[in-house]
Amino acid sequence: MGPDRGPQKPDADDDRPRRERRLGELVAAGVVIEDPATTHVADEVEIEAGARLRPFTMLEGRTSVARGAEIGPFVRLVDVAVGPGARVVDHCLLQECVVDREANVWPITDERPHRRL
Repeated sequence: MGPDRGPQKPDADDDRPRRERRLGELVAAGVVIEDPATTHVADEVEIEAGARLRPFTMLEGRTSVARGAEIGPFVRLVDVAVGPGARVVDHCLLQECVVDREANVWPITDERPHRRL
């Protein structure tokens, strides 16, 4: 019997095939992903063709991104609806809110839930 190593840390590579498959499906559907290695999109997220995801973007929960929207770099969206042509840029964290058509969310924004921007 070997030494007790305690709880095992999950291997980050275990998730890689699912993540790569998801991003591949989005690219095939017309979503522009600038850096797939740093982009994370949950399975339940909806993104329309023509949207652009910049490096280090994380989309989670019931997030939706409309055609022509630009997200990132360094952005995390959780349960956010992003309208057509909207931009959420540089170091933003948005949760449970709506970004209207053609709106611009500028760098270093951390919005409270249930806001309309």
